[in-house]
Amino acid sequence: MIAKHKYLVLFIITCVVTIIVISTWYSNKISRFEGQIGDQKERVDSLKSELLWLTQLSGMDYNFISGEYEVAKTEYQNILNSLPNLHHLKTSVDLRLARISSIENATKSDATIKDIETMQLALRQRDEIIELLNNTMDSLNTEHKNEHNQLALQIKEQETELTQRLNEIHRKEKIQVISFKSQKGKLIHYLGEVKDGKANGGGVGIWSTGSMYKGEWKENLRHGQGKYQWADGDVYEGTYINDIREGEGVYHWASGEHYDGEWSDDKRNGFGKLFDKDNNLTYQGQWRNDKIVG
Repeated sequence: MIAKHKYLVLFIITCVVTIIVISTWYSNKISRFEGQIGDQKERVDSLKSELLWLTQLSGMDYNFISGEYEVAKTEYQNILNSLPNLHHLKTSVDLRLARISSIENATKSDATIKDIETMQLALRQRDEIIELLNNTMDSLNTEHKNEHNQLALQIKEQETELTQRLNEIHRKEKIQVISFKSQKGKLIHYLGEVKDGKANGGGVGIWSTGSMYKGEWKENLRHGQGKYQWADGDVYEGTYINDIREGEGVYHWASGEHYDGEWSDDKRNGFGKLFDKDNNLTYQGQWRNDKIVG
């Protein structure tokens, strides 16, 4: 009896530890999903900033080509000041400022015209780059949206499963070991759900006589579905109401015969079938107080 009790307690502790480990694993997995979403957002934000600078630079280039050198110089200097250190566009802006200075200090020669034509070509190339960036942004936004929706669905499913696990852990926390006496005065050692100091919910009870019941309890009484095994090997599996067999149930004798049918007042009452040890039907019909009617 003591060894069986120890194994039951060890089994409950193992279940609780396993559920806690699973819950921690799901929490870490959800954090990784959220980190992936954050990385995608940072990537999109970086591309948006790059596109904004390129768009501004294209407008400034139009002023340069149009001969609005003072306006272009002011705008180039402003964007140069706003760019982060070591940004790859700084070199391009410096070259533009140098070209403006060269044009202002030189007569209009073939070299100057060539510079303007070069800038016009660069401007067309810039427009192509901007269009490519716009297409890339659209593709990334679509990819990000799809990944976000998929991750959100996975997170929701895992949160639901995690909630179920936590509820199961909460239910396990109600499990206790108590002892009490049956209505017939027999000592019962109980392991299972306890409420208000009594067996309420699912649990296992072991009688001092060696009998055992596994199933549903209410106020220290067998109540609901369960299985009771006597020390001599007989077994009843079915419904109990306030510690009395009521409703449908199956009774197996240690000799091999069994009864399958209705019960009332802790006895065979109503329609039922009787089978021999080889599972052959020997009788089916009405019963009253454990006896065949008719």
